Amino acid sequence: PAVTAAATTPKWAMLSIAVPLLFLLKEPKIRGELLPLGLFLLWSAVTLSWGPFYDGVVQWWQFAVVSALVALEADYRKVVFWFGLGVSISGVLAIPQYFGWNFIEQAIPPAGLFMNKNFLAEAGLMALVGAVAFRHWLLIPPLICAVILPASLGAFVTAALLALCWVWRKSKRLAIAGVFAGVLLGFIVYPHLDKTAFDARAALYLNTIGMIADKPFGHGVGSYWSAYPFYHDALTETPEVIYRAYVRPEKAHNDFLTVFAETGIPGVFLLGWFLLNVFKRAEKSGWVLLAFLGLGLFNFPLFNPATAFLAAVTCGHILNYRNHLRA
Repeated sequence: PAVTAAATTPKWAMLSIAVPLLFLLKEPKIRGELLPLGLFLLWSAVTLSWGPFYDGVVQWWQFAVVSALVALEADYRKVVFWFGLGVSISGVLAIPQYFGWNFIEQAIPPAGLFMNKNFLAEAGLMALVGAVAFRHWLLIPPLICAVILPASLGAFVTAALLALCWVWRKSKRLAIAGVFAGVLLGFIVYPHLDKTAFDARAALYLNTIGMIADKPFGHGVGSYWSAYPFYHDALTETPEVIYRAYVRPEKAHNDFLTVFAETGIPGVFLLGWFLLNVFKRAEKSGWVLLAFLGLGLFNFPLFNPATAFLAAVTCGHILNYRNHLRA
């Protein structure tokens, strides 16, 4: 758990083994709504002709296959429960870790079994939204711990945005008042925050825009890590905290910018088309996907196996749910 690769690579490996085995149990239903995701996969494969790595497309392949497989008779409510139960274990472990009991070595505590506290907070928020939506009340206390104890600003902001969206549906005036209250709170809190993370992300965002402008058709799926050194000072100097000898960013800490930089305009168009198909059919499980996209503004849940898996399952469930309603 103390090394990033050790905390994520085995999970991707497990998915690589499990996803093909699922074909033995169920035959995926290739619905028309999955067409843009399939085209995105094809375009990602094309970008490999000028990209340096091949493993990036494997993760997208897993995402697409899981979405297709879940567009079946899967009980999404049970998926949310078992996912939430797994994250709840880390939520409970985060309590003693928060008070300094580091019996499980971590890179950034308190992280439960996730190595990095941000990874725990992201999975915890998605699980918490699902638990509330499907009334898994017993999971809510440990999941709240998983969200709050890591003190991940990205998770807090995403939770606030989700709350505003929910309030907007009930009372637009109250939502507008919430926006003003949030802005005021931001002005009060911001001077007391550590600016290191803000400066690092600002540099990543600006220089990633430089990457996109230089190659609008993308640098190749999975290429961000290898391409960034050529743009580390494209628009502004990257702070040493994330870019120095033997240290470089693997992602832009923004899923949208990472996908744009790697797959270019065609990739963003096709992925946006797919998400539009999903959200046109979304019901209450759409809140889980909305949490996933909100977290993607600040980190990279798309490239973490736990959060990416739940997002893929959610997409497949939404498409399957609406097709059943029409039937």
